[in-house]
Amino acid sequence: MKKGRSTRVLISSLLATVLMASMVGMVGCGGDAPGTATGGDARTAPEKIVFAWEPSNSGNDYEAMRDSMAAAITEATGIPCEVMTTTDYNVTIEALSSGQAQIASLGADEYVEIHERNPAIEVGFVLSDKNGELDPVSYYSQILCRDGEQEQFMGSDGTFDFEKLRGQDYSFVSLSSTSGYVIPATIFAEELGYDNIDVFAESGELFNKVVMASSQPLSVYEVASGNVNLASCDNTSASAAYDVVSGTNGEVGCIYEVRDGLEGELANWAGTRLACIESFPVPAVPFCINTDALPADVVDAIIDYMTSEEVASNSDIFVDPNNPSHNSKYKKSSDKIRFVAADDSYYDAYRELIGK
Repeated sequence: MKKGRSTRVLISSLLATVLMASMVGMVGCGGDAPGTATGGDARTAPEKIVFAWEPSNSGNDYEAMRDSMAAAITEATGIPCEVMTTTDYNVTIEALSSGQAQIASLGADEYVEIHERNPAIEVGFVLSDKNGELDPVSYYSQILCRDGEQEQFMGSDGTFDFEKLRGQDYSFVSLSSTSGYVIPATIFAEELGYDNIDVFAESGELFNKVVMASSQPLSVYEVASGNVNLASCDNTSASAAYDVVSGTNGEVGCIYEVRDGLEGELANWAGTRLACIESFPVPAVPFCINTDALPADVVDAIIDYMTSEEVASNSDIFVDPNNPSHNSKYKKSSDKIRFVAADDSYYDAYRELIGK
């Protein structure tokens, strides 16, 4: 019996089961930040705060968003905030862990790994759901193929057939990408009877060829260009590369079209249509803080301000989804969308899913 549908239910159930636990001890306005001292704090504020962004959010399309986020950090703390962009997930992780950066946008998997090695790296805040609340499911890890090729990957019941992954050319984002490798690979292992997920990164094993695209939009490029048959990517950062033609972004059956006017590798593939043929829920992307690199009052100030109404109403951060000329990862598809405080326990369900 094919398990794809029950797998998605399992993920959603795991995430929902732990959500109530994540509310306990959560960082709130005026509270002590996790991992920080509650008494006298010998740490001194740095002359500048560095905000690091992973590759998927380091492109030119998101420059205004990143600058606005840095400006908000400066407003919150009175300390100049500098943006750091990266071309490798490991560079972002190392910058935060070493204290070269004090804040970073990471995926769930990167956070779980870095927190295990360095507990001073804590979640500060995450994106809310459409009701302005902390939600166990924030976005989706999707599998894309070229539009018109969907049927060759479907079973007799009309749903995605995991067995048909065998022998395909496949693009992932990177080994440390939550939506672009860890979650899909974890599901593949369960569905196909593998003991670990490492095998999926190797050409000639399950897949004929494996490409690590290095960013979400570049994974879109790999399938749009025909370099691979299938690609994993999210439905948030990757959406900088496409427009929704029909359906709902991130849901099975949605059709996308590569945008006109893009730079780099995707520039030659405008108008190419892609289809979402499978999709898995993912917890919210954490904004992480190195609590060893900042005094507790600065950490508190950052979380208080970034979860405030002033930031929620900042149209340079939370943009109108109907205004394609202004790019941001964060769309104001509901007037209640905002950043909300979270803590480490929010990712317990994800840890259970991946066996951590």
